[in-house]
Amino acid sequence: MQPPPRKVKVTQELKHTHAEQMSRLHIKHQTECDLLEDLRTFSQKKAAVERDYAQCIDQLMLVQAELQDSVKELAKTRKKYQETEAMAQAVRDKAEQDAKYEQYMQTYTLYVQSQPPPHPPTTALWKSEDQMGKKSGYISTKPIGGKGGAITVMLPIQYSDVQE
Repeated sequence: MQPPPRKVKVTQELKHTHAEQMSRLHIKHQTECDLLEDLRTFSQKKAAVERDYAQCIDQLMLVQAELQDSVKELAKTRKKYQETEAMAQAVRDKAEQDAKYEQYMQTYTLYVQSQPPPHPPTTALWKSEDQMGKKSGYISTKPIGGKGGAITVMLPIQYSDVQE
């Protein structure tokens, strides 16, 4: 069996219930205030992170633009270097050819100098021309002709024109 319920005054029970509800309400209010403070702190930190993120993106875009400019400049410099190198190679090749030519010419000159001097042509035709000029009164005058050789013209002379 149960003991009889104690008789408590209704006002005391009401005060006690009111205090419990006030305590719960105060705890709920404190929890909501803490939650709002946490939300405010989170929002501030999130805004700071987003601001830093935006600054980093701006810096990244600037660095990327600088990198693209550097790549373009590098390509131009590379092209100039290749052109210069090709020109230098052409100059080296030309100098090498000139050196080979000079060496060839020196060798050729030494070869020519070591050879005996050539004799004048002694063909029968030349001998007959000389004899003909002496006998018939023809003498050779100025040479005529173009490059490489001269054509000798035999003109008749009169012995009266020749002064001795």
